[in-house]
Amino acid sequence: ISFGLKKSSNIFLIKQTNKKSYTIITVSINKKIKEFIIKNKQKAYILNILASIAVISKLVDISEVKKNIFYKYNLPKGRGDIFKIKHKKKSFFIIDESYNSNPASLKFALNKFNNLKIKSNRKFILIGDMLELGKFSKKLHKEAAQSINKSNIYKAYVYGKQVKETFNKIKTQKKGKHFTNKAEILNFMKKNLNNNDYLMIKGSNGTGLNKLV
Repeated sequence: ISFGLKKSSNIFLIKQTNKKSYTIITVSINKKIKEFIIKNKQKAYILNILASIAVISKLVDISEVKKNIFYKYNLPKGRGDIFKIKHKKKSFFIIDESYNSNPASLKFALNKFNNLKIKSNRKFILIGDMLELGKFSKKLHKEAAQSINKSNIYKAYVYGKQVKETFNKIKTQKKGKHFTNKAEILNFMKKNLNNNDYLMIKGSNGTGLNKLV
C-alpha cells in the first residue's frame, strides 16, 4: 500500500483547506474521497497522517472512521509543543522539540520552525548533542549546520560536546554562544530573549535539555 503526495499513490493528499483554528484535509483512499479535520500544528506531519490512513484502510472500513480522529490526537511531550513564558514585563515562547534528536528529526524541526510565522523577527534555536551516531557523529554534526545556515534563524546556540562541530560551521552572523552549563542557558533566556521572541530547544535526551524545558 503506497501513500504520499503523488496521485499515483493508493492514499494521497488532494488538498488542504485552512480554517482559523483547524485545517481540513481531503484525501483519496483507494479512489474514494474522504475529509479529515486536523489541528493547524499537525500540518507538518501530513505524511505521518497519510501513513496512518494507509494502515487504517487495510484494517477497517475507512467510511466508518470519524473525520476528527487525528484532531483528537495530542503530540507527545517534547515533539513541538509551544509554551508562552512570562518573565517580569515580557513574554516569549519556547518550542519544545527536546524529545531526542537525530539528523533527520533536527532537519524536520528546523523546517517547521522556519515556516512558522511570528510577530517578532527573532527566532532562536538551542541545540544539544545528537547522541548514538557512532563513527559518523562528527560528520553528521557538521552537516547539521547547513540547514541552520539556510534558515531564517536569527541566532543559534549550542549545548554539549559533539554539537561544537555544528557550531563551528554556522555562519558568523547566526552564531550565538556555546553554553557549558544549564545556568548559562537560563540566564540567557531571562536576559536576552525579548517580547514575542521564539526559542526552539532540540537535543538528545542524554543532554538533559528535555529536563531543562
